[in-house]
Amino acid sequence: MFNKKCNKIIAVLIALCLMITMITACSDDKKSTDSKATPGKASATANTTDKATEKPTNSSTEAPTKEPTPVPTENPHASYFDVDAVLTRFDEYDESHTTLSACDAYVNDDDPYLTVKSLDGDKNIIVPFGDNEEYDVTEYPYIAVRYKVGIGNSVGQGNHFYAVTTTGGPTGDEGWWYHADLVADGDWHILVLETAKCFPKAVEGSSMKSLRFPLAAEEDGFFYIAYMGAFKSEADVTSFDTGYTLTYGDKLVKDKAPTEKEEVKPDTETSFTEVEADFEDGTDGSNVTGSYIGPDWVFAVGANQSTFVNKDNNVICNLVFDAFSFAERVENGKAYTVKFDVQNVGNTKTNFAGFVMNYGNECNVSRNFYETNGIIGDGSGSIVSKSGIGVFFTEGGKVKIYVITYNADTNKIEHISHEFDTGINFTSQFVKFKAHDDGKGKVSFYANDTLIASVTYADDGLLPAAATAYKERYYRSASILNGAGTQVATTNSALISYTKAFGFGARAHSIYIDNVAVENN
Repeated sequence: MFNKKCNKIIAVLIALCLMITMITACSDDKKSTDSKATPGKASATANTTDKATEKPTNSSTEAPTKEPTPVPTENPHASYFDVDAVLTRFDEYDESHTTLSACDAYVNDDDPYLTVKSLDGDKNIIVPFGDNEEYDVTEYPYIAVRYKVGIGNSVGQGNHFYAVTTTGGPTGDEGWWYHADLVADGDWHILVLETAKCFPKAVEGSSMKSLRFPLAAEEDGFFYIAYMGAFKSEADVTSFDTGYTLTYGDKLVKDKAPTEKEEVKPDTETSFTEVEADFEDGTDGSNVTGSYIGPDWVFAVGANQSTFVNKDNNVICNLVFDAFSFAERVENGKAYTVKFDVQNVGNTKTNFAGFVMNYGNECNVSRNFYETNGIIGDGSGSIVSKSGIGVFFTEGGKVKIYVITYNADTNKIEHISHEFDTGINFTSQFVKFKAHDDGKGKVSFYANDTLIASVTYADDGLLPAAATAYKERYYRSASILNGAGTQVATTNSALISYTKAFGFGARAHSIYIDNVAVENN
């Protein structure tokens, strides 16, 4: 009995030992397997698989995957920017620190440049260096600007760069402004100025603060500024500009020229209202601005220097730095005559004073015929109006007749002209002047009923599509003739309006005008 029990006990003990042995072996196998999967001990080689790892079905219990922190992309051209300069960069600044006149300025989205849209009036923008910084020109002697003139736009010869310093500016005094021939082809260009040579008077004993820019001459025209900077050397300019253009080359692109154009027809009347401005209601010595000279006349203020003058008990208009024009415009083909009495007071060839006619409605809505298109390089004096025919009373008995032209190659306003010595002294006396447009292609000019010159015009049409600022119709062929009918100047790029208009202007040059009358013929 005892042996049987012992045998059973021994059998149970043996079974228990076998079970313990098996459990221990399984535990060792699991440890071995776990040790091979321990994270942080990556092998030098890895097995690849085409099968994606399956995700747990219960995503709520899955630990969120932490995205790696993105590494900023370094500008590969950054080394070019590493120059000592006083910079205004429109990839960093907006327009809020600029000063605007007859324009609108803004930085679009991520554009690395300032867009400046011209409005009607004296168009310019003043841009300070850096964050309204002042700097010594002897330390930073060069100014560099990367710019673009919008396709079809131009920059007038009379619109300059002006210095603004710690002692003043901008001012029209000599040595404070500089004219640069900006390229107007719708592409980006760099302009480098040696400051002391361009603005010699402005920088004497002062520090540079800002620069006033010329803008697109046409209303709704565009001018763009990528950056402006004062640099120590031209090599620094080259380095910085290289970096800027390499960095933003995909955004500093040339405008595409339009391929077609739709004609714009200005509002016109069938004939002029036949009225006369004799200025008798004016008060001697008072400003013409704001006075009642009739609803048919428009007075455009320039420097607001024009006054009424009592001369020999006759009130006249002393036009100095303003403009005076007829409000109406008449349709094509109409003949008309403008008569007026004129005396030349300023007696100079360098600032305009005179009569303009048959100019377009566009590009000069305000009729600011006191604004110059620039002093021409040959010293022949200033020219006004963006289109039309002009009569410039220069000095003594001399009168210059001119026709505004458009140069399609340079996209600039130019002119043809001829100065006539009439033998009639416009300075010592009032002269009865007359301009007669026969409506058929000829304008004749008379002084005291003597024919002194004429202009013939023909071949009306639209300008090329690339001339985006000019959408009205103009006569393109024109010639200037002397009193005997001999041609003295001619052009095939004239801008004589298809419609009729007239006015007067004076730019720092005084003329007396009286008894202005228009007649339909």
